Amino acid sequence: MWVVYLRVLWALASLLVVFLLVSVITNSVVLWRVWSLLGDQEFYMAVSLALYYLHPSPSTALLVLLSVVFSGSLNVYFKYWLRLPRPPDPLVHVEGPGFPSGHAQVSTSFWTTLSSAAREQALYLVSAVVLSGVSLSRVYLRAHYPLDVVGGVLLGLFCGLAVFASTRLLGYMGSALCAVASTAVSLLALLVLGAPSDTCSVLVATSLALLLLYAVSWRRGFKPPVISAPLRVSLLALSMVVILAAHTTTRGADFAARTLAMLFSTLFALGSPLVIGFLRFRAR
Repeated sequence: MWVVYLRVLWALASLLVVFLLVSVITNSVVLWRVWSLLGDQEFYMAVSLALYYLHPSPSTALLVLLSVVFSGSLNVYFKYWLRLPRPPDPLVHVEGPGFPSGHAQVSTSFWTTLSSAAREQALYLVSAVVLSGVSLSRVYLRAHYPLDVVGGVLLGLFCGLAVFASTRLLGYMGSALCAVASTAVSLLALLVLGAPSDTCSVLVATSLALLLLYAVSWRRGFKPPVISAPLRVSLLALSMVVILAAHTTTRGADFAARTLAMLFSTLFALGSPLVIGFLRFRAR
């Protein structure tokens, strides 16, 4: 099984290298937009949730999700603190100030934490190619200046390593501290700097959900139950639907309502396997 996993990773890395070369040679706006989509914060949150249900180590998936929201909170804070402009005439829809690039920062944090946890050469290559493609796409699409992207990569590297190192050194306490920091920074960005409510509510809700999960894990130990593959896939699909429904129906709502909706939907997604394990334990 492990050999198959490595072969898939190397094949994916090869395909991504070819795709990046074609994108650079053709300079196609369509291809660069595809790369840009691979840097969306929502994309990495969805991937983290998929890893939570499908990866052999759910704790690793929680770690990369924490890295994404921690990085996202710092990104929003710096954007609305500095309020630096973007390039004129962007080729994609953009929102908010330019520095640092959110796509570059969040994707760097995700791949840094995942690669640090897995320590596989093939994954290092996948990470490097994806980060290169995402970073170049934001410049080619005139969504960011090169300095915005460089700043995003450096901050993303810091966030990814900080989350990984704090968890490695302090265990659940380190993860919980990162979740608290993410919540506090997002609230500061909203209340002091006037950052968008829609963005901050998602970051606060996800951070609080992770904090609650880490609190339970700290007391009892994080041991997700072994459930069948069909049930895992079904729960993943249902969780995606619940979170997407909460995300779309509360867009533009007040901060408290949207935060509560996103908090409960995220707790449903992350807590379902634990509830199943508890019910099975009580049924014995």
